[in-house]
Amino acid sequence: MNKTFWKTLIILSLLSINVILVTLFIGKINSNNTASQSTAIKSEMIVPEIKNTISIMGTKLSIQANTNLPDGTIVKYNLWHLDKNKVKTSIEQTAVVQNTTLSGEIAIDASISPQEMTLNTEVFLNGIDQPDNVKQILGDKGQYMSGSNVKYLAEYKALLFQDKIHYPDQAKTRASLTDEDRIRAAVDKTATELKGLQIYKRNGKYAVEASYDLVDGPYLKSAAEKVARDFTFAAYATGLPILRTSIQINKPDGIMGLLVSVGNNQAITQPASTWTNSQVGPTIFMDWVKKNESQDYKNIDNHTIAKYNFN
Repeated sequence: MNKTFWKTLIILSLLSINVILVTLFIGKINSNNTASQSTAIKSEMIVPEIKNTISIMGTKLSIQANTNLPDGTIVKYNLWHLDKNKVKTSIEQTAVVQNTTLSGEIAIDASISPQEMTLNTEVFLNGIDQPDNVKQILGDKGQYMSGSNVKYLAEYKALLFQDKIHYPDQAKTRASLTDEDRIRAAVDKTATELKGLQIYKRNGKYAVEASYDLVDGPYLKSAAEKVARDFTFAAYATGLPILRTSIQINKPDGIMGLLVSVGNNQAITQPASTWTNSQVGPTIFMDWVKKNESQDYKNIDNHTIAKYNFN
């Protein structure tokens, strides 16, 4: 009886040990798999980019930017003034990424006579400052980001981009600009890296033509319409005699996605205030172009079209 009892107890003990060992072995395999998956996820690093286009009119600094950061990313613009007495003043403003673009406007404190300025563009990833969808892509501590603009702040990462700006002599600048320069400066603000911008004069008016390459991402059609709207409005907002504007917007594969031309004959049917009215968005603008289309290629001041090539 006693021998049988002890034999049974020993057998049960050995079985229990085997179960424990098997469980630990399986757990180790699962842990290794999880670690492998985590490594695979972390290997998909993102090199963030923010390309600011900065312009100064009077005491206002305007920022238009393109970025590959996910929609919803909160970006902080921090403008440092350095005046003639080497005194620094800081002004901050936040912006949110929408359709791969950013925009902002900062009032410059003209009373300190700024001579030099630095615009710091900052994105903090400490698990608190960003929405959940942004943290999923960049990491809750920024661990999925890499590149020279990624900085370490304690245990998490942050982004820092810097642009050096010199405060212009507005009166001197305006006096030295030709009409072509003014148009070029105006449309250059609307989109970074315009291609083949041409401004030529015919019958006392200026034809303004350019192309633009979209960056791959969602809502390509909407992004193209915004570029077309901003480009057209910027040219006509100068108040200079415009013959026609025309911009071809290419898809990421290089194929034309949208071609928009607006002739002066159609543009003058609208009050001059239209071209500086931010309430006239891309959809309203494109509907207006479609309703006023003219295939008159001989008289380009009458040539107005909207040609789409998006699925």
